[in-house]
Amino acid sequence: MKTIKHIISIGLVICGVMMSLLPACAETSHVELALGGVIDTMEPILDSGNEDFPCSTVGTLPSSVDLSASNSFPQVRSQGEINSCASWAATYYQFGYQVATLNGWDAKFDSTMQFSPKWAYNLVNQGENVGVSFTSIYDVLKRHGAVRYSEFTPSVYATVPEYREWYTDANGMRTALEYRISDYNKYLFSEPSVNTPINSYNSSKLVPMKSLLNSGFVLTFITDFDTWDYQILTTADGSSHVGEQVCIKQYDDNDDGDYHALAIVGYDDSIQYDLNKDGVIQDFEKGAFKIVNSHGVDYGNQGFMWVMYDALNLVSNASIQNVDGRQAILYSYLYYVAVVEEYNLDLVSEVTITIPKRNQVLVELGLSSLNSLAPQQKVATFLTYSGSNYNYSGIADTVQSATFLFDFGTLISHPAPWKKYYIKIADTSSSSDPVVIDKICIVDSSNKYVIDDTEEKTINAYTRYFGYKIGMVGDVDNSGSVTSVDVTTIQSHLAQISTLSNEALVLADVDGDGSVSTTDCVYIQRVLAKVDDRFANGVYACID
Repeated sequence: MKTIKHIISIGLVICGVMMSLLPACAETSHVELALGGVIDTMEPILDSGNEDFPCSTVGTLPSSVDLSASNSFPQVRSQGEINSCASWAATYYQFGYQVATLNGWDAKFDSTMQFSPKWAYNLVNQGENVGVSFTSIYDVLKRHGAVRYSEFTPSVYATVPEYREWYTDANGMRTALEYRISDYNKYLFSEPSVNTPINSYNSSKLVPMKSLLNSGFVLTFITDFDTWDYQILTTADGSSHVGEQVCIKQYDDNDDGDYHALAIVGYDDSIQYDLNKDGVIQDFEKGAFKIVNSHGVDYGNQGFMWVMYDALNLVSNASIQNVDGRQAILYSYLYYVAVVEEYNLDLVSEVTITIPKRNQVLVELGLSSLNSLAPQQKVATFLTYSGSNYNYSGIADTVQSATFLFDFGTLISHPAPWKKYYIKIADTSSSSDPVVIDKICIVDSSNKYVIDDTEEKTINAYTRYFGYKIGMVGDVDNSGSVTSVDVTTIQSHLAQISTLSNEALVLADVDGDGSVSTTDCVYIQRVLAKVDDRFANGVYACID
């Protein structure tokens, strides 16, 4: 269940709840980019400018924003020899900054408050040092969050098991679930058919991206990172940031598609460069985005780079800057936005699985009414047949055990009457080494074990659903919330005017003493009056 807590906005606040910025995630279709360090498959949504962001106009935006100047922005680091740029941009910089801002953390140089790009990358790269999609990284951040950088610190060297091992510490995974992406999407800032959408530093096409940056959103993007044309900002240009490097275009004469993922962390309209070399600074020669790379502090301006707004155009405003493949950033006018939220962790499942190969197991969560025999609602798979023919350590195909945590909170919406919660586990292998389920637990937000199923189960080449009937403690009348009606319902039962069902009796025992009495009524009244914040019997109970 999500908490009502959002990113702290910086400066201008875009009208409406931040979730309204992002339409529902599009389904994946075709592979769009599949070379270099990143691939992507998610269909874009056309950004319609001020219509989507009604409170943001050129006149209301500041002339510069720099999210990286905040202590919440993590220090620049290097991905080294690992093709994990998509996770560096999305997990380490974008997600990391937005979580730190949400909490007011000083995360600049504190690895315990930074997030590991290795965590998400290793889960989706099929055990190989290859490029992965933003979609796959965002899906991990949406389902699992991310573990801290200090807990799963990446190396810059491409040695096994660096890019193969999975993180398996259950405590770290539970902490990771507290902050997750609630939504994400890919946008086009202009119609692809327009060659030169940006002709000024105050172009309306820049407003949505500037507005998002001004409101605390780091943006990610894909670039054909072949040969960027770097120039030095000089006094002669009349530009701020004199002595720093600026990218004015790129060359890709061979069209070899050396794709790379980076993040946009700010912009500055005062930066200017004489693109057409006529000695006069015109509006199209003003303004640049600030991007952060994952190539360490030796790259560019201590890890950052300015990129002229004009470099986003397929065709430059200055004819002398037009070369083959000259678009420097926002490949095909694309950029990505993600919304980060904090979660209560109402019901978290802990599943301990022993397998020889991690690509033979699938785990899904589901939900149904009490009397159903199968899930009526489900979420996307949490563990998929991925990771290739390795165990969790990524170094062999020998039997190994690990515990994974999954949050049912994405399925729960209040009011939430009594439900049946499912964990689907499938084994696709018919080998002599089946999937063994050592333990299934479901824990509520009070750390009470609602389900503690320790009976060992073997699954060999088939699918099995594990279903558990669970209700909210105190919700005796099955309304989906605890109210004064629950008190009168218990009182009626005690007075023998009516009789509680077996399920209701379990939930009426709010003090956990094994019986239902007037004391339970008193405790419910105390919680309703906010004298107590929870029941002694926890938040949820098994009503099987």
